[in-house]
Amino acid sequence: MNLADRYLTYNCYFTNEDKNLLYSNEFLNGITNTNSYKIARNKFQESKAIDLRDQALHFDLVSWLPDSQLVKVDIASMSASLESRSPSLDQNMVELAVKNSI
Repeated sequence: MNLADRYLTYNCYFTNEDKNLLYSNEFLNGITNTNSYKIARNKFQESKAIDLRDQALHFDLVSWLPDSQLVKVDIASMSASLESRSPSLDQNMVELAVKNSI
């Protein structure tokens, strides 16, 4: 199993097979890009990193954080009339972390 597939296996609630069983045919016919594993493989391949750990870091930075985690923090903070910041996601900080990854 490649890294993208392993990563999704550990981080997703439903496999593609599970989703096909849960979704109705009408719903499946109305959507595209339902293969989460294919989408993840493409994101991992976009990374120019050779090291598997750095590929996973790239995946988190381009998909998991903006598509999931940052949205949740934003919704929760806005519901409490708060403005939240993510200082550890500053571009200089991320570049430093990537350069010095252990």
